[in-house]
Amino acid sequence: MAEYQDKQEEKFDFTSEGEAIGYISLAQARLLAMRTAREMPGNYGRRFRGVTMAFEVVESSEDEDYYNVTMSVRPEGAFTGTSGREQCFITKEGAVAYRQVLDDPAGGGSWRFYPATFEDLFVSVLRGNPISCPPMIMINSS
Repeated sequence: MAEYQDKQEEKFDFTSEGEAIGYISLAQARLLAMRTAREMPGNYGRRFRGVTMAFEVVESSEDEDYYNVTMSVRPEGAFTGTSGREQCFITKEGAVAYRQVLDDPAGGGSWRFYPATFEDLFVSVLRGNPISCPPMIMINSS
């Protein structure tokens, strides 16, 4: 009787596509990894704290128990630097078992212009520098 119960517990039901019911596919694991990374951002360094990131799956595989999904990560929009990498291990049942940032994004610094403050203008006039219209301050954001 105990042997029959053990065999019943090991028996799996399958969909018409051949996937076990209750298990997610590799494609679903990729989507889960990207959604998890967006909803709960990793630590990509102080420079990217609070920045919305874009993710792209660069490698995925599976073994007997887990899906392994590696994604590139970079700030959304135009980014001239090097993308970072993040890795997720997802169980076949669809739970994120482990997640790690392998490489932080790097570079991509750009010059940004900010309107000058009254104090900046005052100091410029005292130094004898001409003031252009509209006054702007150039700051390297990298």
